[in-house]
Amino acid sequence: MQANSTLQAVLFCSLLIAAAGWDLKKRMVPDGICILIFLTGLINFSPVNLWGGFLALPFFIVAWIDEKHMGGGDVKFIAAACSMLGVNASIWAFAFALPLPIGICLWKIAMNHLQRKKKPWNLHAEMPLLPILTVGFLPAYILKFIGFI
Repeated sequence: MQANSTLQAVLFCSLLIAAAGWDLKKRMVPDGICILIFLTGLINFSPVNLWGGFLALPFFIVAWIDEKHMGGGDVKFIAAACSMLGVNASIWAFAFALPLPIGICLWKIAMNHLQRKKKPWNLHAEMPLLPILTVGFLPAYILKFIGFI
């Protein structure tokens, strides 16, 4: 069983990093990476982990309402990664990932305020989502892997 867990850890972490790099370069996520992430979750399958996929629902709604700023690839990636991690580890992953974009937005607001712009809260910050999510998913998976979560 330990060999399966190690194989899953190596594959999942590699796929997360590959998806983040792909998103940085091309601003899209190939369906193949999302499928491979989901299939990696089948190595040590637990039906309870599939509930984690439902955490992608708010992202799906955002992508459906405003398809210009969030794509379907991001939603598929989140659904695949969360279904592999499960609900608890996925919540931790979002908790690890969210401070990064919040910090970036607060910094941009502060810079706009210092530059005396009329609407300092008006941000036009387009950034790829997967590198930010990878910052959260990697430590959450590692904590799950060692049994902390």
